[in-house]
Amino acid sequence: MAARLLPAHVRTRAPGDGNLTTARLGEFSRIRYGLRAVTPEARIRAFEPSDLDAVIELSLRAWEPVFESLRQVLGDAIFARLHDPDWRAAQAEAVRSTCVSDDLEVFVAIVDDLPVGFAAVALNAFHERMGVVDMIAVDSALSAPGHSDP
Repeated sequence: MAARLLPAHVRTRAPGDGNLTTARLGEFSRIRYGLRAVTPEARIRAFEPSDLDAVIELSLRAWEPVFESLRQVLGDAIFARLHDPDWRAAQAEAVRSTCVSDDLEVFVAIVDDLPVGFAAVALNAFHERMGVVDMIAVDSALSAPGHSDP
């Protein structure tokens, strides 16, 4: 069962015993599966145009290990055909166009007044009340070690 965030609490199964426990946010740094708890200072809000540069920068940091892994798996020649001359420029443009799209709802996670993550969601994508996550990233400085590594 995935951890469920509740106001000021995190409910999760304790490692090893499977019992459901509740802990105050900030009392621990990791929950089941090695994910860090969201701090009380984190909040989610609608994307604002002033967030764009920070969202692009955090996205590139978050996806750098993914693209490096692809380079290693595919080899330089195939990777270059798919993602060069510069994967960063192409990915930055993809984030930019996603964030300003009228077809998506974009939300930003904020800590200390700075964007640390974002999600772009298509609501009512295929059916009424069905949504699709179009793009998502969390700043690699906040992600759990080993979970975003290739």
